[in-house]
Amino acid sequence: MSNGYDDEDEFELPTDAVAKAKYRLRHEGVSAAVDALIEVCRDKKAPAPARATAGTTILRANGMLATAAADLDEKPPEELSAAEIAARIRQINLENQELAERRARLNEQIAADKANKMDKSDDGLFD
Repeated sequence: MSNGYDDEDEFELPTDAVAKAKYRLRHEGVSAAVDALIEVCRDKKAPAPARATAGTTILRANGMLATAAADLDEKPPEELSAAEIAARIRQINLENQELAERRARLNEQIAADKANKMDKSDDGLFD
């Protein structure tokens, strides 16, 4: 039975739309951004500040420039003391816990969105 809509995508879950957007950003967006940065760097007529910013961004994206003070101070693992190793392990465990909590919240939201979508798809035939 038709619901009066030609396109079922009108009922797309917000999480689906976000996933599609992230996919496009990671693939099309990154390629476009890289192309744009390279074009600006190579364009002799582009303003010098724009070329410098594009060049710096490219170098930073390739890990050729320190992006934070922490990057400058970070020691290789073999140079860490036992206390520094313990502190890093605590930090990693905290980050993992935060990620697990975030994952659980997202899974709950996905389940709620799916349940909500199912409720909306009920056409009232059996009410």
